[in-house]
Formats: sequence, structure tokens, C-alpha cells
Amino acid sequence: MYPRSCLVHAALLVALLLYGHSAAASTTTYYYAGSESHSVNGLCIGCSVQNPSYAVDTGIQSTYSTLKLTVSVLGAYVTQRVSFGTTAAAGQDLYLLLESTTGALLDVSALGGLDITSYKSGVSNADTKSSTSFTIGLLSGSSTRYVVKVHFSKTFDAAELKFKAGIASALTNMRVYAAWYTVTTLPVELESFAGYADGSTAVLKWSTASEINNAGFDIERSTDGETFTTIATVAGAGTSNQHQYYSYRDLTPLPVSYYRLTQRDYDGHMEQSPIISIVAAASISPQPIVSSNPFTDHITAICTATQAEVMELTLYDISRREIVTTTTSITAGKNEVSLSGLGHIPAGQYILRMTTSSGTHQLHLLKL
Repeated sequence: MYPRSCLVHAALLVALLLYGHSAAASTTTYYYAGSESHSVNGLCIGCSVQNPSYAVDTGIQSTYSTLKLTVSVLGAYVTQRVSFGTTAAAGQDLYLLLESTTGALLDVSALGGLDITSYKSGVSNADTKSSTSFTIGLLSGSSTRYVVKVHFSKTFDAAELKFKAGIASALTNMRVYAAWYTVTTLPVELESFAGYADGSTAVLKWSTASEINNAGFDIERSTDGETFTTIATVAGAGTSNQHQYYSYRDLTPLPVSYYRLTQRDYDGHMEQSPIISIVAAASISPQPIVSSNPFTDHITAICTATQAEVMELTLYDISRREIVTTTTSITAGKNEVSLSGLGHIPAGQYILRMTTSSGTHQLHLLKL
């Protein structure tokens, strides 16, 4: 495994140019595969993986392994599995720098004989991608080398290239220069953002794990979760590698208030937080907050009910498509209700709807 932070060379430049890693003050770390294994399977005369270690070194401009197919029969194939030594998050993209030994154009047709499967701890994720799902881009400054992007929905620490013979493909030999994935760290790493009703006021609390050039946060409020107005500004910590904790009390909240934060750098760059909502103390019961926002695998909502009843929880994506629905019994007083097993859904914004006999409440959430 070779992590590189803000490394500048041709393969990384093409990742920036083609795939949009260009946030003004973000830091992108590149994790390269550092070990490999390979095999030849089936009746494949002269098939091999030549110079296999060159696929997992740092000299990506001049060294490569070659997946070689010659006279063969249907069903023969060669494989090369590249391992990172670190684990990429679910939904992470794998990048490969590839080239045909004949200089042929690499497109969906030419790569028709290539399947790529993600692995975790030596076990296949059963998440195999074929050429029709690849994103293929010519390397900047080259007419023969291509960056192939593969999107995996599960966590992975290795990926296996399976190069198949005897099928419709324009390739018989393929060079593998490097394999990597990236992790982008935003200038301000928002760790949590939550709020709750306190008497006739609403209290917002948030924290950051680190900050770079953080001028501060605009606190914005909305009646509908779509149109926001700035109601206050809280100064940031500038640059800090330590946890920072912030709070704000809204003295005149709406019956149902939607809040978000807009973080501003000194250079004017902005990032927006997920949206949360707070129901005023005199409004419907329960009055929920979410303690796990953003979430990864589960959602925990905290609510206070005036009576025992049944609550229905429904999670929607931002397009209002239903992801999961469940019902649970709550009691008079404080309750914690949860949705779990959400690690497989894509990262992005979601809406949690909580319905009881006393009304319906919606919370905007972010899945990492």
C-alpha cells in the first residue's frame, strides 16, 4: 500500500481532469496497490502474467505487468489480484491505468474480455463489474494509455482483474501500470450536527474533527427545508487539528424549523451541512432529533412521546423513493428508535419520516 497526499504526476492529473477531484482547499490522498497474486486457468497455451510485480510498484509511467493471452479455447483466462493493505469505503471508486500492447483503442468493445471483482479479507464481494459499467478516459498526454474507473458498492481491500480468452474482444494482451483509490478530505470535517427544542427556544450543536482556514459558519433556517435565510454567524477556529465544539440557541424558532450550516473559508470557498429539523416544544409529539447524522450503517432517533403508541419510520432517498419502512412501539416519555442494516445504500441525502397518531415529522439526513 502506497498512500500519497497531493501527489502530482500524469496518472493523478487525469483523475483530477476526468473525475472532478478539484475542491478548492480539499486534500486528496491516493492509495496504491502494494501487493499482487496471479494465475492462469484453463487450456491456454502460452498464457501468462508477465512482470506481475510491476503492476503494484510506484513507477507507473515506465513499468507494467502484462496479462497475456495467446492460442486458447473458450473458458480460459488469466487473473491478477491487486491488494491495497488498506480498506476502501463502500461506494469507493477503483482506478486502473491500462494499455493495449498493440496500441489499440481501449473502449467498451475492446475491454469486453475484462471483468473486475472487489475483494475484502480474501473473500469476493460478489460485486463483479464488466466493461459496460466502466468509465474509460484517455490519459492526459498519452495516445495509448487509459484510466479505467470502476465503482464498487461494498468496502474492499483488493480487486481482481479477470482477462478472458475465446470471446469477442479486441485484446489479446493488456498492460497494467497501477491500481489505486482516493480519499478526499474536506477543509472542514464536520463530525456531527444536531438540535433539540428547549422550552420556547431551539438549541443547535455541532462539532468538527479538523479545520483548515475556517472563517466560520452561517446558521440558516427554513420553513420548508428548501429556501433558507441566514439568522446568525458563528466564528470558526481557523486551522485546527483538534476537535472543536459549537452551539447556537435560536430564541425565536418556527413551529417546525429546518436548519443547516454553511461553512466558509477565508478564501470564500463554501460547504453546506446536512439539513436537520426541530419541532417547537408546543407542537406535535414526538419531538425527534437524530443522534447519528451523518450516518453510515444505522439511524437512531430520539423522541419524547406523551403516550404509548405505534410509530412508523420510513426512509426515503432525495427523490422520495422509499428505501425501508418499519413500525415500532414507543412509550410515554423518552424513546430511542432505530433503523439498522443501512450500510449497503449509496452515500447521499435521505429523508426520515416518523409518523404517529399525533402527526408526521420529517428529518433530513446524510449517508456517508
